Amino acid sequence: MRVYIHLSDTHFGSKGVDVVLPRLKTLLKERLAALDRGTKVGFIVTGDGVDSPTEDNASQFLEFSDYLALKSGREPLIVLGNHDVNHKGLAFRDGKQVLANYVGGYPFLKRVDDAGVIFILFNSNIDGIFSQGKIGRRQMEAAAAQLAKVKDIDRYTLVAVLHHHVAPVPEAVAPLPSFWKRFAPWWLLRFLITAFVERSMRLVDAEAFAHFLNAHQVRFVLHGHKHVPFVTEHENIHVIACGSSTRRKVNGRECISFNVLTFDENTLRCDQYAEYELGAGAEVIGSAIFNL
Repeated sequence: MRVYIHLSDTHFGSKGVDVVLPRLKTLLKERLAALDRGTKVGFIVTGDGVDSPTEDNASQFLEFSDYLALKSGREPLIVLGNHDVNHKGLAFRDGKQVLANYVGGYPFLKRVDDAGVIFILFNSNIDGIFSQGKIGRRQMEAAAAQLAKVKDIDRYTLVAVLHHHVAPVPEAVAPLPSFWKRFAPWWLLRFLITAFVERSMRLVDAEAFAHFLNAHQVRFVLHGHKHVPFVTEHENIHVIACGSSTRRKVNGRECISFNVLTFDENTLRCDQYAEYELGAGAEVIGSAIFNL
């Protein structure tokens, strides 16, 4: 059995993170203590480690990354988010994510032989405006070439890891301001979600990326970005989203969010945890079990 704790959107440098961080560490310690003795554990962080790419923010996040490595005995798997490469996460001209285009190491395959899992890490920040993202043809081709070199690939479960969302957030949990939900009819809500929320934050080549995932039997996607924890299915792909692990506000409500992914011999179990009031305890807000 192998367990991965999925974190996202810590936004070091934003207001209140220093207050929440000790509580997040306590919750992580509790989850680790609840595992069977000898369980191998790792951490996955799906982007927006910092609120803006400054030296001070990066230093804080790297210190947290070192903490995760110490607790698990291995380096965490980390991908970039739009806030990691753009000031406050916003790009105002296509192709101006200069840092993201030059950062090496993506796509990157992490093979976990004892769990029969291969994580494929992508940089979803190479283009787009505002908070949009893009994978790009080059990364998909490079990932395909790397996967082609894996012997006995059929015995592995393939999991893509990126920051931006591949599928729209389900309407039941979509992050709309509360006053919209109170006064707008359902048809207007649907329009607002599409016109203002999805279009300004989407993965612009999501359709091509989903086609790539299906063509290479990638069954699972892990991401963050929207600060909304959910599990959904899109184009035959199981999508697992993590909310913000440091209480970023969604729908007027804040919570510490993280997922616990348990890879057993034949199944993947995802338990989504949230703590809405500091100190109240993290509760399981959703669970899903998938056959491997």
